[in-house]
Amino acid sequence: MLFRFMGAFFVRRNSGTPLYRRILERYIHMATQEGVCQAVFLEGGLSRDGRLRDPKLGLMDYMLRRFDPQRDRDIVFIPVGIDYDRTIEDRSLLRSLNPETQRRSLWFVCRTTLGFILRNLVLMLLSRWRRYGYACVNFGAPLSIKAYCSETGTDFSRLKRSIHAVCEHFAPFRNAARGA
Repeated sequence: MLFRFMGAFFVRRNSGTPLYRRILERYIHMATQEGVCQAVFLEGGLSRDGRLRDPKLGLMDYMLRRFDPQRDRDIVFIPVGIDYDRTIEDRSLLRSLNPETQRRSLWFVCRTTLGFILRNLVLMLLSRWRRYGYACVNFGAPLSIKAYCSETGTDFSRLKRSIHAVCEHFAPFRNAARGA
């Protein structure tokens, strides 16, 4: 629910349907024009080995493709980093890294999940339930697109639509989100 309040919405990333892509692009463009808050997660997914993956910049591209710094209202990105001291799926991620481990049976998965739920319910009833971990939220400095365009002379409508060209111009945003 928290993500919905931030303006997040779900996107089918692997949809190659041109109609879906055009409708999504138009929706994001209209929402951006009207100043609707939108949450965009650039990292593109959980990395099993801890390495940074290439960012998913399609939504930012949709937001900025037709941006005119002289005519449009400013777009401001606020980088947010959300870190956890422990993830729920840490054991399964470690198992997936070892190619020699066997797949768990459906019975084992169901039994383990039900046992986890029951154990936590009992602990809650006995007032012994403890937090699973802590989360830390870091906010970076707001990044104004109008200021960025005036400083660098960037015209987003003239950028090539390749991931490498877009990454070059979005590198300051990615670095700010990582705290670099």
